[in-house]
Amino acid sequence: MRDSEELLRLIYGALVAADIDLDAIDQILEFSCEQMSDPSRRSRHEWQVNFWHAVEQVSGDADIGIHLCPHLPLFRNSAIEYLFLSCRTFGQACRLALRYDRLVSDAFRGAIDIEGGQGVVRITGTNGSDSVLRHSEVCFVYGVIDFFAHMTQGAFVAQSVHLCCDPGPARDDYARIFACPVSFGAGKSEIRFDAALFDLESEYQNPDMLKIHCEHADREFTSLKRQDMIDQLRAAIMRRLPGSEGVDIELDDIARDIGDHGRHVRSELAAVGTSFRTLVQHVRFNMACRLLTRSNAGTETIADMLGFSGERSFRRAFKSLSGVTPGAYRKAQCDQCQRKGDPWQVLSRMMSIDS
Repeated sequence: MRDSEELLRLIYGALVAADIDLDAIDQILEFSCEQMSDPSRRSRHEWQVNFWHAVEQVSGDADIGIHLCPHLPLFRNSAIEYLFLSCRTFGQACRLALRYDRLVSDAFRGAIDIEGGQGVVRITGTNGSDSVLRHSEVCFVYGVIDFFAHMTQGAFVAQSVHLCCDPGPARDDYARIFACPVSFGAGKSEIRFDAALFDLESEYQNPDMLKIHCEHADREFTSLKRQDMIDQLRAAIMRRLPGSEGVDIELDDIARDIGDHGRHVRSELAAVGTSFRTLVQHVRFNMACRLLTRSNAGTETIADMLGFSGERSFRRAFKSLSGVTPGAYRKAQCDQCQRKGDPWQVLSRMMSIDS
C-alpha cells in the first residue's frame, strides 16, 4: 500500500511549520524527510511506522499526530479538487471522488452514508497494525474535514468525529482541535455532519468541465496502475540483484516474478518512456549510492553484490550515470553519512523501505 505525494506533503509541511527537528529524524531513519515533499514520490504506507516512531522520539510527544493537525497545509490534488468544484452538489462530488480515492492513498478507503439525518464519511485505515499509525489516522481525518470545509466555502462543519485509535495523554486536545466532540475505539473512523450538505450546490458546477476532469482523473488512475507495475518490477529487481555476481537480469524472469508477461511489461514501460534496461540501471545505481554512503563495503564488493561483471564495469556504469567515480561520490557524500554499517544490512533496510 502506498500514499501519494500530496498526503506526504501535508505531513512534511506540518513538521516544518511545527519546527520539528527534521535533521534528527533523518538521522534515525537514514532517509531525508525533505523527499516527502517530492511531487513525483509515492511511498509505502508501512514506512510510516518507522517514520512516526522517529517523530515521537525527536518531538518527545506521544500525541504528536493531533498536535500537528493545526499545522497541516490544505490538501491539494488537482484531480480530486477539480471534481469537487465542477460537480453539481457536494454529495455528487463525494460519491465521484470515492471512485478515485487510490489517487490519495491505498491505505485509506472511504465510504459515505446517511444515518438519522446525519451525513457520515467512514474511513477504513491500517492503524491497527501498529499503534503509532494512529497519527496517520488523526492527520488524515483532520485533513478531510479541512478539505471539505474549503470546498464548501466553510459550510462543512463536523458535528462529531469517531476515531479507531485510543487517545494518548492529550485526550482533551482532540475535541479542542477538531472543534467537535471526539470519541475513540470505533471500528472505523467516522466524520458526522449535517446531511443537508449533500444537496449543497457548487457555484462552479459545470457538466462539460466535469467530463474533462473525470477524463483527467482516469488518466491519472491509469498512470498510477503503471507506476504500481514499475514499483513491483523495481522490487523484484532489487531482490534478484544482491549476490547475482554478473548474471544478467532478464525481463522475462522479472515479469514472471510479478505474475506478468515480458511483452506486456515491455509495452507498459515504453508507454511511460523508459525501458527494462534503463530501469535495471537506475535500480543498480540507487542501490550503489546507498551502499557507498551507508556501508563500509569496497567498490569491488559492491560490484559483486549488484551483479556487475567486475569492479571496472561497475565504475564505468556508475560514472556514466552520475558523472563521477564511485570513490569520488563516496568522498563528496561522506559529510552526510551518519553510519557505516554492514552492506547486507544496508540493502535489507533499503528493500524494506523502497520495495
